[in-house]
Amino acid sequence: MRALSLVLCLLCTAACISYGDGLMCYECLGGNPGCAQGESNKDSMTKRPCSPYGEQVCYKFITKGLQGPITERGCAPRLNPNEPFTCTSDRCVCSQDLCNGAKKLDFALPVALSIGFFLIRWLLDLQS
Repeated sequence: MRALSLVLCLLCTAACISYGDGLMCYECLGGNPGCAQGESNKDSMTKRPCSPYGEQVCYKFITKGLQGPITERGCAPRLNPNEPFTCTSDRCVCSQDLCNGAKKLDFALPVALSIGFFLIRWLLDLQS
């Protein structure tokens, strides 16, 4: 039973590891009215791979324009490695694929995966 537990833990860990060519971010410029709607209007945003050179981040900025808020999304080099990845109501800098797409950004998925992993492990340990 311990071997099964170990195999399941390894499979869960492997499933959580992402691989690929680089960071993917949504890109749209402030003149695009659909950009502010985020994932609810994906046709207005383009998925773009970031540059493979240097550490990159996805960003979402909301600024005040003459006719209301202007939203911009895209890739950028990470200029300050000491700056934490943060999201507020008007600014977001993040490092996961397409993390800048939501109208309101939410990072619950990694927490849910971690909790699920530990619950499976705990249940398997109870059976042995």
